[in-house]
Amino acid sequence: MSGAAPGVDDAGNLYVTTGNGDFTADTGGDAYGETVLKLSANLSVLDWFAPANQSYLNTTDFDLGAGGTLLLPDQTGTTHTHELVTYGKDPAGTIYVLDRDNLGHYKSSGNTQIVQSFSRQIGDNTNKIRSMAAYWNGKLYLVAMNDVLKTFSVTNGLLSSTPVAKASSVFGFPGATPSISSNASTNGIVWAIQNNSGSPAVLRAFDAGNVAVEFYNSNQAGTRDTPDATTSFALPTIANGKVYIAGRKALTVYGLLP
Repeated sequence: MSGAAPGVDDAGNLYVTTGNGDFTADTGGDAYGETVLKLSANLSVLDWFAPANQSYLNTTDFDLGAGGTLLLPDQTGTTHTHELVTYGKDPAGTIYVLDRDNLGHYKSSGNTQIVQSFSRQIGDNTNKIRSMAAYWNGKLYLVAMNDVLKTFSVTNGLLSSTPVAKASSVFGFPGATPSISSNASTNGIVWAIQNNSGSPAVLRAFDAGNVAVEFYNSNQAGTRDTPDATTSFALPTIANGKVYIAGRKALTVYGLLP
């Protein structure tokens, strides 16, 4: 799941995605390759979903399990109150919105049994997606590989079918998993690390209300704010008015200048 932790609901159930492997769940078996799993606290399978192209994802190494499971807050205006969002390495960039109370299992003719799915809005239709989305204030934030930060609105339990805002900075491998800071529902900032394959990373901060506006990046003041090179799936950690970046050899801490 590209470094993402399992999703956990109020009942203590876990939500994870798997990568390549046998798939027999549709015929009563216990193999769950390329699947979203809902697990109890003792790790028994409670429910699951596999995309209609599960076999294709498996044979081409386009792991569904490259994406994390983002649990949305309770949705209104829909019968699907409890939802999650996920996506994987499929170059089409398919985004899945699932009902956590009924994940949908498998349907070979298409994904019509789930809340929503759509493709070709993230990524570049060639490179694989390895990251997790973030949510804040009715918006979903995604950074796919070789793509820019994009915002999708969330209304009545459905994502907008196209981005409602885009940044301009392109993130290479592996994309980025953003983090959000805010003062409750105001002053939202989207933080994301631009990985540079062993060279110093770049920390970028965008206006969560319109990610086309970049507030800050760590290249703006020469080398003063340059962090260490990061590992592939590093993400910003925000606490007590500071942003923490774990690098390969150093921890960099950002805060307000005195």
